[in-house]
Amino acid sequence: MTLRELRERVEAATGADRDLDFEIDVALAPPSQAGHWQGQRVRIYEGIPHAEYDRDSPHHRPKGSKDEIPSPPYTSSVDAAIALVEAKGFGGHSHTVIDTTGAATAEVWPWSKERPSITRGNGATPALALLAALLRALEQKEQDNG
Repeated sequence: MTLRELRERVEAATGADRDLDFEIDVALAPPSQAGHWQGQRVRIYEGIPHAEYDRDSPHHRPKGSKDEIPSPPYTSSVDAAIALVEAKGFGGHSHTVIDTTGAATAEVWPWSKERPSITRGNGATPALALLAALLRALEQKEQDNG
């Protein structure tokens, strides 16, 4: 799944979604915790690829194991979304605004000495708006770096 596809899923979400939390977790895992297994991008935890998702659990599980690793609740928690924004080198989470329809807009920008470019994102909740803004900023960064 591309960053754009993931952003579009975040923008279309109407609220918390554990499946989407898992997709975000896999897509944005730090390089030391990401890899490929059976043709798909997965998280690596203690050397074991984790790809299978159990819809009845807020965790994803490694194939053939009962061990669980929680995916952070990015789509339901502003704190988790902010932590991800900051982990990716961006800030601006304090500028989340909710309009009269209940939709939210957030702004993020890279932490740097240069004049940063502000990236906006929209979502059904403040957490989703932050995630949309982050994913849009990461898309732009990817395009700029070619």
